[in-house]
Amino acid sequence: MNMEKGTISPSPERLPPLASLRCFEAAARHLNFGAAAIELCVTRSAVSHQIRQLEQHLRTALFWRRGRSVHLTPAGKLLLPIVRDSFEQIRQGLRLIRQTSGHGDLTLRVYITVAVRWLMPRLHRFTAADFSLRLLSSVMAWDFDDDQADLGMIYLRGPQNPRLHYRFLFRSLIFPVCSPALQQGGLGLRQPADLTNVKLLRVYTDEDNWRAWLDAAQLPQLAERPGPQVDTYLLAYEAAAEGQGVAITSGPFAAQDLVSGR
Repeated sequence: MNMEKGTISPSPERLPPLASLRCFEAAARHLNFGAAAIELCVTRSAVSHQIRQLEQHLRTALFWRRGRSVHLTPAGKLLLPIVRDSFEQIRQGLRLIRQTSGHGDLTLRVYITVAVRWLMPRLHRFTAADFSLRLLSSVMAWDFDDDQADLGMIYLRGPQNPRLHYRFLFRSLIFPVCSPALQQGGLGLRQPADLTNVKLLRVYTDEDNWRAWLDAAQLPQLAERPGPQVDTYLLAYEAAAEGQGVAITSGPFAAQDLVSGR
């Protein structure tokens, strides 16, 4: 309110949620809600929900939906470059602030399993660098964004985000692991079919790896069998090392233990 003139100034227009704008930008760029969901590490239904919220906020449709294909409406075509350019300005501004802050920190975001099983044995290589490493670990999948971290280690299962720069580290070739005691015990774990005799340790936030391996081994029925569930591959791996069952992992995470015979 302007007290001198006794008039009420118009309030700034309420902005839509940032998550809705990010989902719109990704979906509009791909013209595919599923591809946007993979890029943002969320479900397809979450993308649809955020876009519906944005359309309700704007009181207009942004996409034409015809079967599984989507197309931008005139309003969507108008909004896309505005949102895209705005995000780029924000990224450039945040990057400039980090570069001029003088702290010399490098922020790396990584899954907790990758941090413990792969990164920590190599962490000493950063001690001779002329910057400080700030490590952010995550249990769940995250939407990597360079306004929160300088670098991120991710599993790439879908298309690359054109706003990010990628460098290949290693392929994640998956296979079952268990303790030597369990493997050498009376259960006789010698071939894939022997998994019917043991507990399969699952990660309930991501069961795709077990399903993919069991399908390849022609044992898809085992994917539906009840068993212990944990929230990270790290916990499943450690439980397997203690003889609690069989976990699924990849070579880089198990290499040291396989050599040592753990």
